Amino acid sequence: MMNVDNTVLVVIDVQGKLAHIMHKKNELFTNLQKLIRGAQILDIPIILTEQVPEKVGPTIPEIKQLLTDISPVSKNTFS
Repeated sequence: MMNVDNTVLVVIDVQGKLAHIMHKKNELFTNLQKLIRGAQILDIPIILTEQVPEKVGPTIPEIKQLLTDISPVSKNTFS
């Protein structure tokens, strides 16, 4: 069973132009914001990843503004 001792929210690669061309992007952004706020209220750790940010761009402002105290984990591989 999930609890705050064995749960983490991972926000994966919500970046740059790619995020803004996703199908139903506004619903995605709204739902991600709700998940992030919920995790923060419950004091659940959050991990933020970015896929090759120097090429794809940083996490979009709509999400990053909620995660100002979290440094993204930069990735160079995708699978």
